[in-house]
Amino acid sequence: MGTKILNDSYYMNIIKVLGIIMVVGGHTGFNLFDLIGIPYGEFKEIFPAYSYHMPLFIFISGYFINLNKNSDINIFVNKKVKSLIVPYYITNIFYAFLTMVLVNEGLFYKSKEATIHNIFVEPWISGYQFNLNGPGWFVLFLFLVQVTYLLFRTKIKSNKEKEVDFILLGVFILLGFVSTYLSINFNEENNSLLWVILRTSFGFQFYHLGYIYKKYLKDKIPLNVKSFLILIVAKILFIAFLGNYTFSMRALVFRDKVFLPLIVSIMGIYYILHVSKFIAYLTESIKNNKIKNTINYIGNNTWAIMMHHMTVNFFYDKFIGLGKYEILDYFVLPLVCTILPLIWSKVYTIFKTLRLERKMAENA
Repeated sequence: MGTKILNDSYYMNIIKVLGIIMVVGGHTGFNLFDLIGIPYGEFKEIFPAYSYHMPLFIFISGYFINLNKNSDINIFVNKKVKSLIVPYYITNIFYAFLTMVLVNEGLFYKSKEATIHNIFVEPWISGYQFNLNGPGWFVLFLFLVQVTYLLFRTKIKSNKEKEVDFILLGVFILLGFVSTYLSINFNEENNSLLWVILRTSFGFQFYHLGYIYKKYLKDKIPLNVKSFLILIVAKILFIAFLGNYTFSMRALVFRDKVFLPLIVSIMGIYYILHVSKFIAYLTESIKNNKIKNTINYIGNNTWAIMMHHMTVNFFYDKFIGLGKYEILDYFVLPLVCTILPLIWSKVYTIFKTLRLERKMAENA
């Protein structure tokens, strides 16, 4: 098995599917999706999601950045505002009203009040103002990383592009270390701006790493059975000597470690690159378009899953009860939290299409 990928777009969609599955699994307790991380004990995995899943998504975003195509920062920002910011705020306003109703009915208590600050400002800071759409914090964080990175990167002009790119990688890694170090004694109270700055600074290294990987390393770094086994052994040794380290990028909880967040993130990303390639070759060899189409659909609709899976989890708990039926919690809950948001996305897309067709017909 060589390093060349059969279909780059499909391959990256597999990575996104695995990434969003880990997000759902991390928010729904001990369940089927934990198998991705290779379990070796109760609530323990060799590659736990919280050791790399958020850096993985930043890596994916950096992988797709095209500096030549996106050299006009105004056009880039306008595009991202339409594709990320506007949809986020529409969703956030919806959840502001939904949680207000649930709180008033005594069904929910993990929500802040639906104030102007909590609707429009708090999402840039903690992102968990209404809890049910809490994972959406990543949208605004990613926007900051993308725009700030592009503002900085497009200002650098050099004939030695490769050298500059790798020097910048070192700079961003160093910036990441500074962020994790300053986060050791970080107190979120009255430090909202610092919270945003440190988290964004930590994200740059993974965004640039995704760009570097696609441009220079994709066909050079091995992704085969041998490299996979070496990685597994390396991670097992890491756990034996340094523990099964995890962290929270959103909350800047790095557990007093400066270098480990980068190390476990790179190991986790490399792990998913392997697993995704194996899945790509397997599904390509089976030649079943339904499997590929399903993977592509999920990969192209991770937004819906990210935004709504905790709502599904909430109503599951209310109507069925978390912990009441362990077999349902393990098998059914993670699948339902993934599938229902996808159905909602499909229905919404059909509704938008019909509305557009009707509008075009009226104007004809």
